[in-house]
Amino acid sequence: MLVRRVARSLFATWFAVEGWQALRHPSSHTARVRSTWANLAGRFGLPPVPDESRLKLVARAHGGAMVVAAGMLVVGKAPRTSALALAGLTAPLVVAYVPANPRALRSMPAEDREHLVRAVSMLGGALLAGIDHEGRPSWRWRIEQARIDRALAREAAAEG
Repeated sequence: MLVRRVARSLFATWFAVEGWQALRHPSSHTARVRSTWANLAGRFGLPPVPDESRLKLVARAHGGAMVVAAGMLVVGKAPRTSALALAGLTAPLVVAYVPANPRALRSMPAEDREHLVRAVSMLGGALLAGIDHEGRPSWRWRIEQARIDRALAREAAAEG
């Protein structure tokens, strides 16, 4: 139990720092949002890239959501839900750093490659934290066991 709390707090640190940076300095994130939006707009027919103020608002909202979800994970409030929220909030970061051409991974700047690897690893960790039952069986297993127990009890009552 203690290890989970400490591990969740340590894990949430990256999300909190990334979110806080986006809240405080959205301008540094808007260039990445703009290029990703333009790339996806060409592929999926999204509307044109919004103006600078809206991009900052998107970056701040994303950062704020990351800070809140990371805080919830740290204090243990709905840890599975907050971890899955962090996974959902990290997915756009992965999309933002994946190049359009997979062969371009080799020619990516080292900093961008590090961001991509970090975002992918944090996405995986958030998914794992999101499915952690803390040693308790899932609801599906509990329901199935209750059905089995009831069936056995009916059989025993019928025989007795």
